Amino acid sequence: MVGVVVFDNYGYPIEKQGFILAETGKDILDNKEHHKPSSEKMAKSNYQVVDKNDLTLYFQKLLKKYDFTALYAHNIGCDLNALRNYGVYTLDNIKEKRDTQYFCTYNLVKLPTYTKFCKKYGYRTATGCYRVSLEVVGKYLYKDKDYQQNHFSLDDAMILVDIIKMFKAKKKRLQY
Repeated sequence: MVGVVVFDNYGYPIEKQGFILAETGKDILDNKEHHKPSSEKMAKSNYQVVDKNDLTLYFQKLLKKYDFTALYAHNIGCDLNALRNYGVYTLDNIKEKRDTQYFCTYNLVKLPTYTKFCKKYGYRTATGCYRVSLEVVGKYLYKDKDYQQNHFSLDDAMILVDIIKMFKAKKKRLQY
């Protein structure tokens, strides 16, 4: 699955789209009983089933339509490698690639409210570092200790947008 959100300089979404890759997402589509919540949610969401050619064309059109300055992902190297393994190389031309997991490690953990939240609910690693998984960050952002990340690519992408929006609102110089 691939989730794409284009946002403006203030972190507000302009365009969003989710994709199920025809070859790799086949189990979700074929086994609807096993993935019932997933199938029902995707039927109501903005997801399209595509092959690598459709996905490449979508990214090419997107790159022509918008003047991208950066590409964001939580563990961007893994995501770009997954797209490359699928045969999509279109995004390699974007010069600035930002890893929001790294970003959270160096920026979010400096916020006293985040460290207090992590201490209160026990979101620490075995070495004592504060956790920066999308689920923990989502719990913090949405002020909901019961928040569960559903691992739908489009929803995960929206968490990234909310992270960026929060920091843009703080007008702090950020380390990437």
